[in-house]
Amino acid sequence: MKKPIAILMIALFVLPVATALVSNAGVVQTIITKRIEEDNNAIGSLITGDTQARLFPIDNPDAALKLQNAGFKLITPYSGMDNLLINPNHCSDGSLNIFTNRKARFALQFLVPRSDIVANILKRYGIPQYIPWTPFDPDYPYLVGTALKIQFLIENKGEQYGKQLLEEALQELGATKGNDGKWYDQNGNPVTVKFVIRVEDERKDIGELVAHKLEEVGLTVDYLYKDFSGAIQIVYYGDPTACEWQIYTEGWGITGMAKYDYGEFVWFYSGWWGGIPEHQLGRRLFQLNNRRDSQEARYRELL
Repeated sequence: MKKPIAILMIALFVLPVATALVSNAGVVQTIITKRIEEDNNAIGSLITGDTQARLFPIDNPDAALKLQNAGFKLITPYSGMDNLLINPNHCSDGSLNIFTNRKARFALQFLVPRSDIVANILKRYGIPQYIPWTPFDPDYPYLVGTALKIQFLIENKGEQYGKQLLEEALQELGATKGNDGKWYDQNGNPVTVKFVIRVEDERKDIGELVAHKLEEVGLTVDYLYKDFSGAIQIVYYGDPTACEWQIYTEGWGITGMAKYDYGEFVWFYSGWWGGIPEHQLGRRLFQLNNRRDSQEARYRELL
């Protein structure tokens, strides 16, 4: 029997409040969608008229002004979310993955500077996010108390507490800190975090910022810069126990919202889809092991 495999998705980051763009067109009869991965190329296609609308953030003020001057209307909808996807699996080759330790995963909540990301990377086109729901969601008034408690805990404890948690986790995993300030595993190898960082948008800057926080603690970070195609092959279609990655700068586009949105809870907190709240990988793993009860129990254990 194949053992269940799980991936942990944590809504750590921010909600980009995107500037979507709509041209002054007449009545639309047909909508054609097109994926343009490079941000500059996507903006250029708007200017040239090859495309007429963009559904992802524009975080460059100069680009936004250029589009306004070209006759585009800028609006600020709830358009996406940036988060960290964490791989908590034990490595099949015996190498150390620090995120098998719950304390190491929890430490990230305190190490990620959400407000700094909003101010300096998203240029204030966003808000810090502590639960999957945001003030834009109809359900948020029922959840705001929980969100504020989490926010207070994170801000009150602070980054230093996150570093303390991470060092405690490393000690529990048998790692030792050398005279050079770096952590080493029981075989004398540097404790390394394999970090898949998307390069197309703000996630490149976010990934580098978080990676530097990990390096400050004494971890070695393997920067794996990937575009969309390269990232999903490793993260979503690879075997998590191969430990080709431990963190991924994930992002989600938002096309709408609904009241009584139980889907966010299922997506981030449950194991209903084969042990992980993930799409293709979740379905694939569910086919490998259809014992949903054991998958859910495993996922709760990992959390």
